Amino acid sequence: MDLLLITCVLASITYVDSQTPLLTPTMLSVNKGETATFNCDVGVKNNHATWFVRQSPGEAPQFLLYHHHSYTEPRYGPGMSSAHYGCTINSAGTQYQLIIKNTDTSDTVLVYCYKWYDNVGGHCDTQLNKKAAEVVRHS
Repeated sequence: MDLLLITCVLASITYVDSQTPLLTPTMLSVNKGETATFNCDVGVKNNHATWFVRQSPGEAPQFLLYHHHSYTEPRYGPGMSSAHYGCTINSAGTQYQLIIKNTDTSDTVLVYCYKWYDNVGGHCDTQLNKKAAEVVRHS
């Protein structure tokens, strides 16, 4: 049975008011076909969307989706859809949950979460997964 190992290693830069997205869990193992869920705590509810990007080893990053507390559903990047990805937000608008449905080997990726914070005048680009969804074969 294929096992997807999803690992998150945070490499964050501290900005004013410590506004840095934080992803949990730091490690997640799922079997092929299962759902992988990550929680991105952005700390504050503001007028800016939270973005998720994926990057396969040796390839350019791909825009997955962005979501905002005022949207009824996320906006997807080219070739991405609700059939494989989802995103929910808590009522406070501070917790974004990225959902990868029916995981497969194409989910061997780095995942990034981005949030614009007004008081720092720029993006807080926190690398969320240093090694995400690595396929591990068990004998």
